[in-house]
Amino acid sequence: MPALRARLQRRRLSDEDGFTLVEQLVTVVLLGIGVVAVLGAVLTLISTSARHRDMSNATAVLANAAARVASADTTWKPCGVAADYSTAAKGPVDDLPQGMSLDNVTVTSVAYWDGQAFATTCPTGGICNTGLTCPTNGNVLTTQLVTISVTTGNVTNQTIQVVKWDGGNA
Repeated sequence: MPALRARLQRRRLSDEDGFTLVEQLVTVVLLGIGVVAVLGAVLTLISTSARHRDMSNATAVLANAAARVASADTTWKPCGVAADYSTAAKGPVDDLPQGMSLDNVTVTSVAYWDGQAFATTCPTGGICNTGLTCPTNGNVLTTQLVTISVTTGNVTNQTIQVVKWDGGNA
C-alpha cells in the first residue's frame, strides 16, 4: 500500500507541474487587451473632461463679458463699434479662469436698430424704415446689439449677444 500511495502522490505532482507556454501566452494576450481597453477609456475620460472644462470656462467668461458690456457702467456710444465695447468685454485679468487670457474675448460686431431689425450700418439722423417711430437720443438711434465671442483651446467659439441702449441695458 505504501508503494501505491507514493505512486499516486508522484502522479498528482506530475499532473500539477505548472502551465504550458501556450497557456501563459494566452494569459498575457488577454491581460494586454484588458489593459489597452482600460487605458483607452481613461484617455477618453481625460479628453472629455478637458473639453467640458474649456466649455465651462468659456461660458463663465462669456457671461461676465456680457454683464460688463450690458452694465450701465459701460458707456453707450452713439453708432458704437466693436472697439468701443472691447475693453469692457475683456474685463480685469484676475477675473479670468486658469488657462484663459484676454485674447480669448472679442467683441465681434455691433448692429443697430433701424426700427424694424438690427442692421450692420448705423442709421443717422434717427431715420427709420418708412412709417415707423424710432426711439432716438438727439439724432441717432439708441439701441445696439453687441456680439461677444470667446475662443478656447478645445472649444472653437462661443457667442452671446447683448442689447445695449442709451439707458443702460435691456
